[in-house]
Amino acid sequence: MERPEVEAVSSSTISFVSQAKLAFEYSLKNLLWKQAAFYAERLVAERPCDETTYLLGLAYFHNQELARAQWHLQGNKLPEARYLLAKCCSQLKRWDLAEEALLPSAGGGNLNEVVNGAAGLFLLGQVQERQGRREQAVECYFRCLQECPFMWEAYERWSWLVLGSPSPSRSSTAGVASSTFSDEKLAQTAAAVGAREAPATGRHVEGFASQCVQTCCARPA
Repeated sequence: MERPEVEAVSSSTISFVSQAKLAFEYSLKNLLWKQAAFYAERLVAERPCDETTYLLGLAYFHNQELARAQWHLQGNKLPEARYLLAKCCSQLKRWDLAEEALLPSAGGGNLNEVVNGAAGLFLLGQVQERQGRREQAVECYFRCLQECPFMWEAYERWSWLVLGSPSPSRSSTAGVASSTFSDEKLAQTAAAVGAREAPATGRHVEGFASQCVQTCCARPA
């Protein structure tokens, strides 16, 4: 049976952790990044684990302390922590480390193993593109759209890479979409990229792409 003073210390610790977590969440919600980092540091000191180190990495990331965030997130097994680690490495231009965080070595490069679903696939596509691996980037963007057809940025990058068009600025996208993305071209490229996928998936992405182009072209230039 625990002594009263031991029980009191344990109760006090639980209370502090709960309050510090509430303070962290409040700080994060109100964009108080430095304050969020302060409370996350207290949480890690009191209860070091993957969850609290992820919160600390998240606070450092928002506070633009990317190197510190990367250091604390290394070795964290949580999928969300690995995705955040990849974001940090990507912004620091450490492409190999970003890829390693997104793809576990045991996965053997299998895109089904990428952490954080569609968002992870999109980030991996960006990492591959930055390293000049065009085909791998196209595959990542396509798989991203399979999982979440609302990922407009993935569709945009996939389109430019597959159609061989230079990527315009965001403001000029509407102006070039109507001349570049014809229904015929979209049908051809979707069929080519999706040749090794299920036919229904190819039609799904093609239909989504066509709708996006129509929406884009309807906007004022």
